[in-house]
Amino acid sequence: MPFPTVLPRAAAVVLAGLALASCSSGPTHDRGAVEAAFAKHGFELRPPDERFVSDDATILAPASREGFLVVVYGFTGDAEDAEEILRSQRTADSFDARVDNVLVTADERVAPRVRARIRAALAELG
Repeated sequence: MPFPTVLPRAAAVVLAGLALASCSSGPTHDRGAVEAAFAKHGFELRPPDERFVSDDATILAPASREGFLVVVYGFTGDAEDAEEILRSQRTADSFDARVDNVLVTADERVAPRVRARIRAALAELG
């Protein structure tokens, strides 16, 4: 499955987050919990490619290709660092949301109903 078009910004953030590797503590959620929370709101998440699964961070994309990525970091601090980088690169069309070690990002406009479902899935975690 090819990546949605959000890859360039998201990939840069994942790589930067891993380079910073703050490893600060805080609540974390594993890949299974994230997939289950998003499934409850109609999103089947899976890695676009198994090369994007590691102990440090896993990138997941909706099978329905809604145009966003979910990054599950190993540590909450890494997600916080990545969120800060995303905020500095925000455009009128981008969308970013985070709960603990789970970060959702999109470079393209995400429909309001999809945003609401994303936020509901994140609320399941937090």
